[in-house]
Amino acid sequence: MTRLLAFMVAVIVGCSSNVQTVGERLARELPSLYPKQVTAVAFENAPPLDPPTLFVDLAPSMDATAQLAFLCNELQPRVQAVGGGIDVTVSYGWHSDDCRNSN
Repeated sequence: MTRLLAFMVAVIVGCSSNVQTVGERLARELPSLYPKQVTAVAFENAPPLDPPTLFVDLAPSMDATAQLAFLCNELQPRVQAVGGGIDVTVSYGWHSDDCRNSN
C-alpha cells in the first residue's frame, strides 16, 4: 500500500510539473505567435484553481464575438495540441467551456 501511495504521489507531482512547464511555455509563446491579437498572457497553477488556467488579454479592437471565435478556433486547439489540461480565459470573459457551448 505504501508503494502504491508513493507511486501515485510521484505521478501527480510529475503531471503537475509538466502542466506547469507547458503553461509557462504557452504564456511566453502566445504573444509572439499572435502579435496582433494577444497583448498579454498570464499562467496560474495554484490551488484551489483547478484546472490550471491561461489568462489571455486580447487586442481591444476585438469585440466579444471575435474574441470567442479566436479562443475556440486558435487558442483552445493550440492548448489541446500540447496536451491539454489547461483552461483558457480571454479578456472579455470567455472561457474554454464556452467553446463547447457555442458549437
